[in-house]
Amino acid sequence: MRRSEIPWPRSRYLSQDRLADDGSGCWRWRGTHHPNGYAYFDGQLAHRYVWQLVHGPIEPSSLVLHHVCGMRDCVRPEPDHLVLRERGSHIR
Repeated sequence: MRRSEIPWPRSRYLSQDRLADDGSGCWRWRGTHHPNGYAYFDGQLAHRYVWQLVHGPIEPSSLVLHHVCGMRDCVRPEPDHLVLRERGSHIR
């Protein structure tokens, strides 16, 4: 897919200036953050947005994304950073 074929919000997201590599392998979000530390993009949690771009919808609805890396603003959609877990087993 060419960049011009990506819908506008994705183009805006995929701009590398929105991500920072802190040396840990995390892709730290440079955009909007909630006071709780989670990153937001286009009105939704940035890590969920990126996960769904790469892996598709998060289903069933009982699944949540867990930050294995421990960084709430990390949006790297890989198993050593984000994994799906059942809502009840997600430990904050």
